[in-house]
Amino acid sequence: MAGFCNEDTHCTLIARDDKVTKFIRIGIADKNDSPPYFDKALYETEVDENEELHHTVLTVTAKDDHEGEY
Repeated sequence: MAGFCNEDTHCTLIARDDKVTKFIRIGIADKNDSPPYFDKALYETEVDENEELHHTVLTVTAKDDHEGEY
């Protein structure tokens, strides 16, 4: 898979195999002019050395000031 973007207005992805090539054009509706921010500047946690695999250690949520749903 490959891809390229043109002037911040659209991106094109190219997916191909031995027989077929597909071009997928993605339109950019809103430039990211509101960077994400977090509730805290620093997150700290501890993990027990005997904790099982695939255990969630910390969940962090980012927000931004964009209006509407994306």
